[in-house]
Amino acid sequence: MRKALLVCSSLLSVVVQAQVPEYAPCLRLEGVIVDYNTRKVLPSANLFVKLPGGQKKVSTSSAQGKFSMNAPCEATAVVIEKQGYRTQVLPIANTQADTHTVVVEVPLLAVEQPGKDRIYLQTEQKAYVQASRVAEVKQVDSTEQHAVFTLSDAISKTPVEGKICFVFTKTGERNCLKTDKAGQVAINFSQTDIVAIDATAQDYQPYAGNLLVESLGASTKQIIQLQRELTLLTVWADKADQGELLGKGVRIPLKKVTGPRGDVWFSSYRAKPGSYTLIIKQQRQTRSEEVNVRSGLTVRYIDPSKSTAKLGIRTVETGIKPNAATPVSLPALVLPDSIPMLYFEQGSYQLRADSQEVLKQVALYLKTHPHYRLQVTGHTDNVGNERLNESLSEYRAAVAFTFLTRQGIPEDKLNKAGEGSRNPISPNDTEANKALNRRVALKLITNQ
Repeated sequence: MRKALLVCSSLLSVVVQAQVPEYAPCLRLEGVIVDYNTRKVLPSANLFVKLPGGQKKVSTSSAQGKFSMNAPCEATAVVIEKQGYRTQVLPIANTQADTHTVVVEVPLLAVEQPGKDRIYLQTEQKAYVQASRVAEVKQVDSTEQHAVFTLSDAISKTPVEGKICFVFTKTGERNCLKTDKAGQVAINFSQTDIVAIDATAQDYQPYAGNLLVESLGASTKQIIQLQRELTLLTVWADKADQGELLGKGVRIPLKKVTGPRGDVWFSSYRAKPGSYTLIIKQQRQTRSEEVNVRSGLTVRYIDPSKSTAKLGIRTVETGIKPNAATPVSLPALVLPDSIPMLYFEQGSYQLRADSQEVLKQVALYLKTHPHYRLQVTGHTDNVGNERLNESLSEYRAAVAFTFLTRQGIPEDKLNKAGEGSRNPISPNDTEANKALNRRVALKLITNQ
C-alpha cells in the first residue's frame, strides 16, 4: 500500500545537486525548450546532467525558452525539469557529433491538474482527505463508478497497448489489467477512494498517477498520455530552407531551429527510433540520404548544395562553420610512431576536424592490432596559470579519450594524462611555437 498517496505537496520532486567533481566537456547543447502540444517556448526550465558522481545543474532556459549548456564527456543524459511539467530525460551517452556544439528543440509535457474523478500525476498530489470516509475501509456503497482508461501516445495521440495497475488506498488491494488493442481497460470503483495508478508500455516511460474517486453512479473516461523514451534528431544544414523525414507510412517535417550564433539546424522529436530517408531542400537543390534514428540524440550534417555531406567544425571566434573542403584523408598508420599530434586553439579543448580523422585512423589501427594499448597525453603552452593549464591539458586528453571510446575502443585499452605546460616540444617564444605545444600526443604501447 502506498502511504505516499496522502502526503501533501512535499511529494513534488526536489532535485538535490550532488557534489560531483569537474569533468571535461565533450558536447555543447544549445536550443529551445517548448511545450509538447502547443510548441510555445518555456522559460525557467532547469537543465541537469547525469554524471557518475550524481546529478549537476548546468543551465536554465531564458524568457525566450533558449538555453546553452556544456555536457561533460562522462555525462549519460540531460535531465530537464520545469514546474507544471513532467521531467524529461535525453540520453546522450552514445551521441556522436562531428562538432562540439549541437542545436536542438526539446519538448516538455504539461502535467494534469489535480481534481475529482480525473487522473493526474502523483507528484501533483495535494493534501486531501475524503470527509468521513477515511476509516470506512469495509463500507461498500450501493452504486459504482464505471471508468474507462485509455493509454495514448503523448505526441501522435494514437492508442498504446500496455498494462495499468490500480492500488486502492483503503484496502491496499492491487489490480493489474492489460489493455486491448485500442489501449483501453474498464474497471468499476465500488467506493470513494484515492487510487494510485501505474501505467507501463514497451518503449515508453512509466506513468504514476492518482485518481480521486468521488462520483459513484457515474461513468468516466480517463486518458493517460505516455511519453516515449525521448528521441531527438537534429541536422546541421545551414543554408537549407526546409527538411523532412520519410519513413514507412509517415512524413515528419523538421522544424528550423536557429542557434545563438545564427547557424541553422533542423530538429524533430516526433520520430520513433528506426530507419528513415532524410530530405533537405535549398531552393531547387534537394539532398536525400538514409539515416538511422536512435533513442536519445542523433546528429547529422548535410550541405544540400554539395554532392556529399560535409562535416562542421566549431571555432571559438565564429561558432559552427562548414569546412571549405572535404576533411583531410590521412594515410593509414603503418608504424607505431607515425601518429600525428592533435593540435588545439588557445584555451580550447575542442577537437578539430583533422584531429577527428587522426583518431578514427588510430581506432582502426587499435582494432586490427589488439596487442597495442594507447597513451593519450594532453599538453598546453605556458600562457596563464599552471594549475589551470594542467586542468586544460587533462580536458584535452579526456576529449580524445572519449572520442576513441565512441569509435568502439574499450577504455581498458587507453590511458590518459595531462602534463600542463611542463613538457614543451617547442620554445614558448612566438605564437607559432606556442601553437605546437597546445597538443595531445598519442603513443602506442605494446601490451606486456
